[in-house]
Amino acid sequence: MRNSEYLYHEERKAGRNVLIGAGLLGLAVLLLVVGFFHFGDAKKHAEHLNDVILSEGEKTGKIAYVDVDGFFQFASYGDDLGYYIAYDEDFFYIVTILEKDFDHFAGQFDENSDEMVRLWGYTQEIPSEAKSYAVEGMNEEFEQEVMTMSDFTDVFGDIMLEVRRTSYVTGIGGYMKTAWLESCLSVVLFLIGAVLFFGGRSSKKSYDSFLDADNRDASWFLEEADDPESVLDEKGKMIFGPQSLILYNEKPEGIEYEDILWVYVTQHRTNGIPDFSFLNICLKDGRRLSSGNRRTAGKKNREAAEEEHNEAIARIQKRNPELLIGYTEKNEEVYQERVHGEI
Repeated sequence: MRNSEYLYHEERKAGRNVLIGAGLLGLAVLLLVVGFFHFGDAKKHAEHLNDVILSEGEKTGKIAYVDVDGFFQFASYGDDLGYYIAYDEDFFYIVTILEKDFDHFAGQFDENSDEMVRLWGYTQEIPSEAKSYAVEGMNEEFEQEVMTMSDFTDVFGDIMLEVRRTSYVTGIGGYMKTAWLESCLSVVLFLIGAVLFFGGRSSKKSYDSFLDADNRDASWFLEEADDPESVLDEKGKMIFGPQSLILYNEKPEGIEYEDILWVYVTQHRTNGIPDFSFLNICLKDGRRLSSGNRRTAGKKNREAAEEEHNEAIARIQKRNPELLIGYTEKNEEVYQERVHGEI
């Protein structure tokens, strides 16, 4: 196979990425729309807390709401969760509110002093230890009335509302869970799709221009790629022609050897552990390109990467004897002087 076929292969790969990216973006939008419908379904299936308390059968884990005139705290669990007695014109309810959300709900009562505030959440069984505290709280709040434990079920029922500021998003109910998963998945697909679509489109435009038959420079580089003396580095995605180096990563780049002033290797590390290395190819116009990525995790990979980098540098140096090799402060200084025409 001719070396130039690898360039056409990358062009087709970029085109496929555009199509895949567009498909993922479309799927992400569809999932987001379906998720919003499920959010709506969840709210439609929500029940008033009082109806849940009075119902027969399973009462916990249901999406519920209650419109209340106010609430007061009677107990807390650690520093994170507060237990409150909420009330409307007819009934009292036990609700729990996260401390970090308390100011939000308190602010709603301040802003809507003449209106009832709706609390959303999920029904849970009232812990036995909370019941005695609720009775004490009622007696402290309403001193003229005396409530006992025997009155508890008649006043509060056996179910409380676990309120969350974003309970309708992160709840455990079937509709909410489905909507939440769909929304999360849509965001992931959107991000992946956007990267593939826009990255692929940019890459394809570059390859289309580079492979344009009417582009004289491109034609020359393609002839270089297919020259019998050319050497293909398929792993590093580089073609060493007689007079030029051709890179074919995300975007193709044809470089005459005389335009390369400096080459050095950079070792990338993750958490201090070497994982890959690459060549920095510094040009006389000031640009620094990277190519020839090699895995360096493990001794064998590191040794192979070092050997392959040295071979690539040797091929460039053979065509450009004045090439600066390796990173040093002196080479950096000389490179800057050459770029700015000082030497």
